Amino acid sequence: MHTPEMDRKTTRTLTIAALVLSLSLPAQASWTNLVDDAKKTGGELLKQQLEADQTLDETTLDRGLKEILKLGSERAVQQVSQSGAFMNNDQLRISLPESLQQLRPLLQTSGAGDPVASLEASINTAAEQAMPQLLPVVKNAISQLSFEDAHKIYDGLGDEATRYLQNQASGELLAALTPVIGQNLAGGNLTQLLANLPSTGLPSDSDINSEALTSHVANQALDGLFNAMAQEERQIRENPAARASELLQKLW
Repeated sequence: MHTPEMDRKTTRTLTIAALVLSLSLPAQASWTNLVDDAKKTGGELLKQQLEADQTLDETTLDRGLKEILKLGSERAVQQVSQSGAFMNNDQLRISLPESLQQLRPLLQTSGAGDPVASLEASINTAAEQAMPQLLPVVKNAISQLSFEDAHKIYDGLGDEATRYLQNQASGELLAALTPVIGQNLAGGNLTQLLANLPSTGLPSDSDINSEALTSHVANQALDGLFNAMAQEERQIRENPAARASELLQKLW
């Protein structure tokens, strides 16, 4: 990434090179030869400087992308772990499997209560409660991340770094999240909620059970976290006030 400061440094380098050459050449050397030699020497120095800057840029971008992900994950987890964060947000709300959604008309016509609504609230609460426990795993995954093309991610879409993390680490994060979701659902009386559902109306091939529902919730909860992280990344890239470190301010 070239800046006016880099251009000024390059100019000074070329000037110094020309001065050195003028002192070392015989007095009868022509000014044309002096300029040619200065250009040649200055070009070599500039090439070396650009190569050094390129290495520095890769290192800086790697640190910067990891920092934007860590900051984004902290802010996202803080957001989605609040009470009602999933349930009250249309973009984050975890829906029940379609086979359970089909029970709602049956329950409404029967005049019974709505255990489906209770179950939906329970799975969204379980997701909210799991997020803080997932944060250390997310940060560890970020620290281990290896960017194949830091420049491409840096220059990409507003949420490019988050989507790269999602592509690289979803399996690891899902494996860590699923048992936490299972424990939270068990603590939320999932077995009793499932028992309250009428068997009539469920399709014959329904696989609604605690294990299947846990997997369903974990997948949607992780998608919700990544979506929240993507929003935070875009905010950091676009809003100077959201850049909480000198490194992020330097890059964006």
